[in-house]
Amino acid sequence: MLVVLDGNHNFGTLRCREREPSTPSTCDSGHYRPLSDGNSRRISRLQIGRVPRTLTNGLGVPRDYTVALKWYSKAAARNIVVAQFNLALMYAAGRGTDEDYAKAVKWLRRAAQQGYAKAEYSLGVMSENGWGVMQDHAEALNWYREAALHGYAEAQFTFAEFYYHGKVVAQDKAMALSWYQKAAAQGHAGARVKFDAMFNKLRSVAHDAAGAG
Repeated sequence: MLVVLDGNHNFGTLRCREREPSTPSTCDSGHYRPLSDGNSRRISRLQIGRVPRTLTNGLGVPRDYTVALKWYSKAAARNIVVAQFNLALMYAAGRGTDEDYAKAVKWLRRAAQQGYAKAEYSLGVMSENGWGVMQDHAEALNWYREAALHGYAEAQFTFAEFYYHGKVVAQDKAMALSWYQKAAAQGHAGARVKFDAMFNKLRSVAHDAAGAG
């Protein structure tokens, strides 16, 4: 489905997406893809916003990250949340500009203020790893919680992991199980594996207890 959010945003999308099919891009796909440059490890956990695939073919506009950045900036300044998010990712990846994690965080915060779950999750990633901000696992957990409450499956899974492993918070496997279940219900494969393993273990323990009684 193509949702036309803003002329500036979509022109930036067009510029970013006009590329060779085999070339990784920070503007690519509904999930993230690793980049071919030195930013790959850092960008790989930041969720890339889906862009309209119908803009990638037959329009005759050469790929130009600098121009894409310009139009994303215009749309972001008009408070268009998806543009703010994608602009942040371009700063984080150094596409069309120098790599600048501080500016990436700035625009992620602007998008998160509007309740954009992918931005909230990405701020969690930045805080957890100390990219553009002081490393702070408690702050990361807060952002993961916000994104999880807004229904973002990857955040729900990550939030569950914090409780499963007792990271920052007291270990609470019941809480973890609940959030694994929420993420699994949205098709998150890792959450499904964790939920099934925990549920089957609980069922086995209950079965053994009933047999002993």
